[in-house]
Amino acid sequence: MQNQNSLQIAVDPEHGNLRFVVTITFIVIVSVSFIVLNVIIPATSINLLAIIGSLVIGAAGAYFIEQQLKQRWPSGKVVELSSDSVTLLNKDKEYIRIPQSPDAHKLYWSFEISRRTRVPKGWLMVALALEYEDTYLCAYSLMSPDTFRQMPNHEHFTRLAKPTKQGESKDLRLAGEQKRLQRAESYRWHDGAEMTPEDFVIYVEKLEGLFAN
Repeated sequence: MQNQNSLQIAVDPEHGNLRFVVTITFIVIVSVSFIVLNVIIPATSINLLAIIGSLVIGAAGAYFIEQQLKQRWPSGKVVELSSDSVTLLNKDKEYIRIPQSPDAHKLYWSFEISRRTRVPKGWLMVALALEYEDTYLCAYSLMSPDTFRQMPNHEHFTRLAKPTKQGESKDLRLAGEQKRLQRAESYRWHDGAEMTPEDFVIYVEKLEGLFAN
């Protein structure tokens, strides 16, 4: 939603309540499908065809339900960009606010997803945090490497290194940067605002004009 003075981006499209409902839906569809297929496809021992068929039907049904719910059941969280601040709102209540200030800084980082979760293995988690007086507003997106490379200013995103033992890095500047990014990543993990790749690109571009640091 956008008006003259601000831009609002809906975040967390796959929020916890939605995932819970989708999981329950998958279990119910698989259970019912197995009962039906086990009758239709008789077997003398373990009915592998019924098991495989019920899993396929369950996955397809859960996917359909998920896509429908995403369009109709938002998380209630939005990131609002105005001329003087960026605010994370939860059901219209201010949750985190970062003012436009010389003391506010942007932190860019990314890392490769090492195992298949909601997205394929090898995709990237790409994040941008606004840091102000030990407060972080972290927005992120999950995207394919090709999508990432096509994103404007993608070179700003530093690859997040795995935590190492203190003193292992000989480059103190690099070690300091990674320490700041690791701290921001911990905030993202707990309170990050997930955006679609398309919205994240818009968000990054808008922040370039609002925050210089």
